[in-house]
Amino acid sequence: MVERFYFIDGESRQKAFEIRHKVFVEEQKVARDEEFDAFDEVSVHYLAKDVGGSPVGTARWRFTDKGIKLERFAVLHQHRGGGVGKALMGAILNDLPPKQQVYLHAQVGVIPFYRQFGFLEDGDVFMECDIEHLAMSRTSTNADKLTLQKTIEAVKEFHDAFGIQVAHQPKARVEDRIIDLRYNLMKEENDEYLEAARSGDLVEIADALGDMLYILNGTIITHGLQEKIGPVFEEIQRSNMSKLDENGKPIYREDGKVLKSALYFKPNISRILGE
Repeated sequence: MVERFYFIDGESRQKAFEIRHKVFVEEQKVARDEEFDAFDEVSVHYLAKDVGGSPVGTARWRFTDKGIKLERFAVLHQHRGGGVGKALMGAILNDLPPKQQVYLHAQVGVIPFYRQFGFLEDGDVFMECDIEHLAMSRTSTNADKLTLQKTIEAVKEFHDAFGIQVAHQPKARVEDRIIDLRYNLMKEENDEYLEAARSGDLVEIADALGDMLYILNGTIITHGLQEKIGPVFEEIQRSNMSKLDENGKPIYREDGKVLKSALYFKPNISRILGE
């Protein structure tokens, strides 16, 4: 079993860090301050467990200026060769957004492991933490999954076919009539959802939600955010998860509203947009 978690989840983080310490710091003699870095806070982490629920492996991935970098694959010695690494890689590749450049720095001794997932060598051997590495890369596909990017591309096809505006670069300002149209379309579907939900009509609820997604994607491409909305969503997710306290537990107000913990941080949307 492989679970995805974020840095804010203190319990899972501790278990993953213990595995990384045993594998990299103790076994491979990597300096601790090189193994645990600031990128842990912005990465998506994974924890593999055996049938008894004990943590046996971990890994992480993060966005970089080159694409998506996979890192810190570590499996406890006694569990190697049992499919833990494959389970971790499968879970990560299944999560990645499509059509992204995915790369990693593979220790030379485990290059065959990464080849079976479509990673190809890129460049010459180099030293990292006094261990020989080789850069490897592939393109994420997730062809069988309906992803956010696929829904955006479908709506773009509709816009292109019917001559509806599509921006190819992020832009805040569009014509007032288009702003009003996008707003009214979204409001109309929100109202239809409200009516359907209150009447308990599941078919109409699904129809309204599907239309809401379609119109939302149309608004995204109207503002040229189709390449940015994925990273924006990830940043908002990290921000929302930071509302958990230091023990990875939620804090509620008396009326049930989720409160922000002392660890909360605002999403840095400007960084993603390059502003």
